[in-house]
This record gives sequence, structure tokens and C-alpha cells, in this order.
Amino acid sequence: MTHQYEERYVAFIDILGFSSLVDRAETDSNLLERLASVLEEVQMHSALEESMDSLGDNDPQAFFRNMFRMSTFSDNIVISTKINLIGLSLITMLSTIICNRLLHQGIFTRGAISSGKLIHTNSIALGAGLIKAYKLESTAAIYPRILLDENIVRDMDALEKQGGTPDLRCKDFDGLWHLHILHPKILEMGTHTSKSEYRILN
Repeated sequence: MTHQYEERYVAFIDILGFSSLVDRAETDSNLLERLASVLEEVQMHSALEESMDSLGDNDPQAFFRNMFRMSTFSDNIVISTKINLIGLSLITMLSTIICNRLLHQGIFTRGAISSGKLIHTNSIALGAGLIKAYKLESTAAIYPRILLDENIVRDMDALEKQGGTPDLRCKDFDGLWHLHILHPKILEMGTHTSKSEYRILN
């Protein structure tokens, strides 16, 4: 089997405190249920990606095949998309929605979105693009936020000019750009019903 090593947008998202949540879930059934609901949310998007892969070559939706990929392993989520405006819109919106819904369950995330060469299939994710996103997350994110690499910020200028997609960029106090996971447009999409529902798992 030949793997495509191609330029892709890459998001690396780390679920913070995941190990302790799993340990506590052993004796807290309510915690286990809430944690499972979050993981099922992520898997829903994975199933969508896999269904796209099964489309026939003559299917009118074949354009979207390999448009995005998603992998989950332990406490990490990796998302990648093609390098075009649709791919950029997908990776920023999907990353925002996932982090918003995790926060809705009281689970914080930290990560980064970058771009670079990547092999991403249903079973593997490897390449320079993933390393770039991981290094940005591990060395610069520091706080629960999804940082945007400089090239992503520039590419989102074109996305904003096209219209139809909310500008999810937000500049932090330290001058770094990150995803605005509480953007009003995201909240309008029904990712939560009230601020009071945000809660820490305890």
C-alpha cells in the first residue's frame, strides 16, 4: 500500500487531565458516563470521515474524500485536512466545536493548528506537519487554548474575505493567536444551552 505524504493542515489537541479522569471514573459512574459522552462525540466525527472514505469513485461527494481525517489515541486528538479554504474552514470549525463540547463537560484542552507534510490514514498519523503542531502545543500553548501557527493566521485572512465562515481567531495577552472556542457563532450552533452547564468534573 502506498501512503500519500502530502501537505495538510494539522490540528493536535491534548485532553488535559485525562489520566486522572479515567482513574476516577473507575469508582464514579456519573463521571464515567459524562466522559464516555464526550468520547462518543469525537467518534461521531470519525465515523463521518470513514463514511466519506467508503464512497465510490463515481459518487458526487467524492470531492470530499480525504478532505479531512481524524484520529484519537489516549488523550490526544489529531485532525488533518487538505490545504484549501474548505479544508481550513473544516479544521478550524471542527477543532472549535470539539473543544467547546469538551469544555461543556468540564474538560479542558490545549493544542495547536499548523501545516506540513503528513501521512494520515484510519490507522496512522505521522510526519513533519504533526510534529510542528505538537511542538507548538507543548512549548507555547501553556494554557488551555488551541494556538494558531503564523501561516494559519495568514491563511484565515483569505477565509474571512470569502465570507460565510465566522472568524475564529482570537489574539491573547501574550500576542499569540488561538481559536475562540466561545465565539458567539459557535454558541448559536447549540454546543451548549446555558453558561451554568459548564462544570468541572469532580
